Amino acid sequence: YTKEDGFVLILTKNNKSALYQNLKFYTEFIYDSMTNFFNKIKVEQNKKFGLMDDKGIILIPIEYDTIEYNKKTRKIEATKNSEISHFEFNELYKK
Repeated sequence: YTKEDGFVLILTKNNKSALYQNLKFYTEFIYDSMTNFFNKIKVEQNKKFGLMDDKGIILIPIEYDTIEYNKKTRKIEATKNSEISHFEFNELYKK
């Protein structure tokens, strides 16, 4: 996807993904998958999910079984061992 300072690319090598932008890698090729998630990056590693920004900063630890957006509550729902945690986008950088 695009940001003010350029394209954010998710590159894949040997079935692992990395984050790349403006001629610089922000992560290594260590993630099983990376997808756009409301201008953040949802990452999967060892069957666990987390959320990072476009510079590779982890916003939600990669320890959840699922991460989804609840349109009704407008919050991120992260499930771990059947327990749901809620996160708000505007609170992610304050942690």
